[in-house]
This record gives sequence, C-alpha cells and structure tokens, in this order.
Amino acid sequence: MVATKRLTFFTAGYSQVATVFPFVVAAPAYFAGKIPLGGLTQTANAFGEVQGRSPGSSTTTPPSPNGAPR
Repeated sequence: MVATKRLTFFTAGYSQVATVFPFVVAAPAYFAGKIPLGGLTQTANAFGEVQGRSPGSSTTTPPSPNGAPR
C-alpha cells in the first residue's frame, strides 16, 4: 500500500512537471522576442509528443488495441 502511494505520487508529480517544463525552458526565448507565441506552443507540443502525450494532455496515451499508431 505504501509503495503504491509513493509510485502514484511520483508518477503524478512527474506528469505535472513534464507539462510545465517546456514552457519554463522556452519562456526566456519568448520574452526576449526570439520566438513567437506559436513557437512556444509548438515547443510544448513537441515535448509532449516525445513524452508520449497528446497535445494538452498530462497523461500518457495508451496504445491502440490493434497496435496501430494513433
């Protein structure tokens, strides 16, 4: 039970950090005028794709039943 709570805490925390992380990393370039707002959101979406999340989602996407990519 304790191990499950710790694992849930870790995975939920990681999920939350992974959602905000690309914005934190790319924000200085945005505020310096080096990238537009669209570049900031594209950076966040690309990071989400690498993490296996759909854009705007904080959870991983399960594989489709037939194994085809979504």
